[in-house]
Amino acid sequence: MLKEGKWIVSELARLKYELQHDRELTALHDDGEPDVAEYNKELEALGKPKWHSVPWLFSECYLYRYANYPHPVLNLSTDNPRKTHLEYL
Repeated sequence: MLKEGKWIVSELARLKYELQHDRELTALHDDGEPDVAEYNKELEALGKPKWHSVPWLFSECYLYRYANYPHPVLNLSTDNPRKTHLEYL
């Protein structure tokens, strides 16, 4: 679990850095969810968008969707059955 935790922290740190330094938004990894193709299609339609130049709502949704990928522990949804368990860790 410690190795997973370190990986999660490093992924979130990378995401934070990319956002703060107005880096290009990258395609989402295919995690089997049906919305990945829609996000990636929208990214293509926007060209090579950067964090500070995309519509606010898209970047907000993309941020939470991106954070949901690395590991189910990061699932920010209130429907996440693991969330209740993790609140006590």
